[in-house]
Amino acid sequence: LNSLTEQIVMLESETDDLYDAARKRLFEEKAGTQPMDFWVAIEILDHLEKVADSLDDVANEVHSVVTEHV
Repeated sequence: LNSLTEQIVMLESETDDLYDAARKRLFEEKAGTQPMDFWVAIEILDHLEKVADSLDDVANEVHSVVTEHV
């Protein structure tokens, strides 16, 4: 369980890095010329980031519960 939790935490961290890079790239490539595409893509990225954060939260909670009861 510890290994799985660590892997999820690492994946969430990688997701944060990808999220930041994607927002920057979108801003550079779309914000000035295609603002609607930019905002739609940002909304999608934001939702994906929230999913990754939620997965990390669930993994940490499961780990805490199992650790308490074992």
